[in-house]
Amino acid sequence: MLSFIKHHYKNFSIYQYYKKLNALTRDVAERQFKQTINAILERKKIKTKKAVYDWAKNIHNTTFEILRSYEAERYWREVAEEQLLENAASEQRRQAIQAFRLQINTAERVLEKAADEESEVEGDDADDKQSMRFFWLSGAGRAKEDLIAKGDTQWLIGEYNLTSALHKYHNDVATMCQISDLTDIADVMALNYVFHFPLDKTKGAWRLFPQDYHSSISSDLDIADGAVELPLDAVLQCRKLSKMAKFQPEDMQEEILLYRSKVVKDSVQKPFSRCLDTLISNYDGVYDHEETEEAQFAERVLMPYLRYLFPKEQAFDIAGPTTSSKAAKSAYSVEDSSLIAPKPDVLISKAGIECIAGEVKKPSTRKVAVEKDIVKLANILKLMMDEALTSKSNKHAFVAGIHLNGIQCSTYKLDLRYDGVYRFSELGTFNVMQNGTDFLPAITAYEHFAQLKNVVDSAFAGQPVQNLSWRRPSFLPPKKLH
Repeated sequence: MLSFIKHHYKNFSIYQYYKKLNALTRDVAERQFKQTINAILERKKIKTKKAVYDWAKNIHNTTFEILRSYEAERYWREVAEEQLLENAASEQRRQAIQAFRLQINTAERVLEKAADEESEVEGDDADDKQSMRFFWLSGAGRAKEDLIAKGDTQWLIGEYNLTSALHKYHNDVATMCQISDLTDIADVMALNYVFHFPLDKTKGAWRLFPQDYHSSISSDLDIADGAVELPLDAVLQCRKLSKMAKFQPEDMQEEILLYRSKVVKDSVQKPFSRCLDTLISNYDGVYDHEETEEAQFAERVLMPYLRYLFPKEQAFDIAGPTTSSKAAKSAYSVEDSSLIAPKPDVLISKAGIECIAGEVKKPSTRKVAVEKDIVKLANILKLMMDEALTSKSNKHAFVAGIHLNGIQCSTYKLDLRYDGVYRFSELGTFNVMQNGTDFLPAITAYEHFAQLKNVVDSAFAGQPVQNLSWRRPSFLPPKKLH
């Protein structure tokens, strides 16, 4: 570390210099912390995941993801400032030190919230009976000057834990139900412990948290997970097809066949080329979307993407709007066998496990019907999640959703990242093709559906899901795992 600072700082811009320094600092702190934690677990003879979880609950933390050592922070900060004083030009030095101090103190307000949430765990040094103190707080942070003096036995465990705030939100919503009818779809979802995180951060569950914390939540939600970007060749092909649709429509089929022959060995563009071929046929002619049935509308504008991204050869199965969700049937039969299980407009399974559900509304649909569909989709996904947890296939414990409202489409992921909290997070919103003369929307649509494909593939990677016995029951109780 010191060697890097002394001899290599000139090879980096100020930004890269601090970025590298921060990465090395975190690595040192995390490595030392993990060694300490492992020593405690070994001494306490904690070997199973459940035992680790039970122990972690006593320090108000369920994971050890973002960790800091106060003493390490102080040491590296002093070293960095000393080297900057020696090596940087006066104006550059002033700006650099100011930027570095700003980075160090970014989360001071967050750290202040930790004062009342301190707890003690048996320390690593059994001889002097010294205790190691842990802070649990909402969000990652850095040590304050007045806290550093407490020494290296002080550790900060940073994690944005939504559990307590969202459970309180649920209880508040339940109380509201006794007073007046609910109109906000986010509140309706919360009754079933499903919490909505839309892209618009002024709506849904976002409003429960200070804006300073939104970046932490966004990072944890990881809406870019599995993202796909088609190459430039695909974009140019869509531009060419759009131009031909206006001036040379009779040559479009020949052009798409030529494109398909060029990308026959390209694993990314091959399914996209087949999708374009179907879209050309589907948009050949004039259609009145308002007079079209929802199933026909979905077949024209949505299904071409899904059929080629989720083929039967890869153990996928796509069911239509007449098929009830097996997960919903199972849950409803436990509650009341006379209830009719909901039927999503699109249902995709992999290896017999339902993983994606979709709801479709044609352009003429009223807004209230659209919002009811979003609530229906969220609740179906929750039931699918409960069913997937009992399977040995779903590694990361999440399912995905599609909501098509006219030409506007949104994709969602529902997971159980926190204790009894079903997070219904929006991954993206985009437009599908509106007519047969503009094929560029097909690029964005395909990329978003391909992201869902990658998310599902990662969930079904053959690793069993961990025991989630901590899951909290809701109005439709999830299955208990023993």
